[in-house]
Amino acid sequence: YYQFNHQWISAINRYNKILDEHSTSVYTEETLFRLVEIYYSLGLYEEAKRYAATLQFNFPKSDWYQKSYELVKDLT
Repeated sequence: YYQFNHQWISAINRYNKILDEHSTSVYTEETLFRLVEIYYSLGLYEEAKRYAATLQFNFPKSDWYQKSYELVKDLT
């Protein structure tokens, strides 16, 4: 909800809460991807790459990782 209404800080806080409280949830991969999306949209590329790297390390075969890689692959 927050992300799609461009309430970035609220969205980041919500996603981080999901990661903190439900780190083994089936939503962990998507949550990490959503954080990549938000940080990329805000121009915070180092943060986007950090979350993409976390996805790669923990879920290397995930479709969510592939999507995040497409966003950050050309960032230097």
